[in-house]
Amino acid sequence: MSHGIIVRTAGGGVSLDTGLFSMRTIYSQVVTVTGQPLTLTLPDFDAANGAAWCHFEASVPEFTILPAYTVTGNTITIPPAAYPLRVHAVMFR
Repeated sequence: MSHGIIVRTAGGGVSLDTGLFSMRTIYSQVVTVTGQPLTLTLPDFDAANGAAWCHFEASVPEFTILPAYTVTGNTITIPPAAYPLRVHAVMFR
């Protein structure tokens, strides 16, 4: 049995299959995003040599909707939120 994430295009083709890459956590921290978007730098991430996948956990259980985000170069931009988030960024190479 294998584990991983498969991201597909709208047409059903495979865009990213994490089973074909090695992975490592490159960022894990609790952050509070209030009022303004927050931009975090991903140390050791090079977009030319891998892809980043981010996972968010709300620190308040009743909040189950988590923010959309963008990854540009080696930065994550998170829109404002009303509660602390744990941000995990994983790099696939």
